[in-house]
Amino acid sequence: MINQLAEEYSEQPVVFLDYHYDMALEDGLPTYVTPPSRWDVIRASAADLGLTWAVVDSGRLFHQGAEEPDVAYEAYTTMIDDSLLQPAQAEITATWWREGHAINVLASVTNNSTITLSPANNAGVHAIVKEAGALYPTHTTLHPALNAAMAQISSLAPGETGTYHISIPDIYPTNWDNLEFIVLVDYQTAPEAAYNQLQAVFAQPATTPASIAALPNNFHFMISEADPTIPEFSSTILGDTGITWTASVDKPWLTIDRSSGTTGDSIVPTVNTASLAEGFQTATIMVLDDDGIWHTGISVTVFKLRPVETLSRIYLPVVGRK
Repeated sequence: MINQLAEEYSEQPVVFLDYHYDMALEDGLPTYVTPPSRWDVIRASAADLGLTWAVVDSGRLFHQGAEEPDVAYEAYTTMIDDSLLQPAQAEITATWWREGHAINVLASVTNNSTITLSPANNAGVHAIVKEAGALYPTHTTLHPALNAAMAQISSLAPGETGTYHISIPDIYPTNWDNLEFIVLVDYQTAPEAAYNQLQAVFAQPATTPASIAALPNNFHFMISEADPTIPEFSSTILGDTGITWTASVDKPWLTIDRSSGTTGDSIVPTVNTASLAEGFQTATIMVLDDDGIWHTGISVTVFKLRPVETLSRIYLPVVGRK
């Protein structure tokens, strides 16, 4: 059904994204999880989990349980056609560049709505990686979303413009040439209510590759209430000799030991585990050179187990040979 609709709307500004959530558990965890930043948005659209969960405009419209083709077709086309009639409430320009298996996105957003975007309404700029035409065992259509990340909007009043850097880690496509990068802005309309999307665009390739890079540029940790230990970790900023940079963080639970430096210096982050909620959460350290030209990002993801779950750690030796 989704593949058919994608063909029918191919001449319209409509993008189909296939997120798969596998309820089968392995060691108490789902075997495949929707990117956390998008799952939070999708989950807010309905009170209960449901199969064939279709969401339009970040949850402004949604439908669950359309198992019959004619029911699904009517429900989905009605939502899509309604969305096409809505005016854009933001202006977005965005570029992307690749660093290894990570994608960086730099987006400029002008808020044309009447809503001040901020953490109070969970406003964010999302970047989503899609591999068009690929069929994965974890997805059911030819429109798989491989990963996504979000930059939180600290404050963007109506008429204001802000710039946001997003780093999306762990991209392993079948074909890099078939990737598309969607950037959108949304916010939660009320506490415990659905989100609304202001605008979405395709990011375009950056004209010049970044002259600074972070290594490593993504970290993943798992903790529990009983064992909240996160070992010390760091990332080194690489690039041409003598480039100076500044760094900032988009989540309050992550701090860094330095907010500026030169290429070759390292950043040591610290996670305040006491302030973390259960489940996945991701923070991004944004690094910008002092001339405002080059950007890179460091992604830190932490999964906090529920109290009923147990964390087991296995330590394996690393052997180096000449």
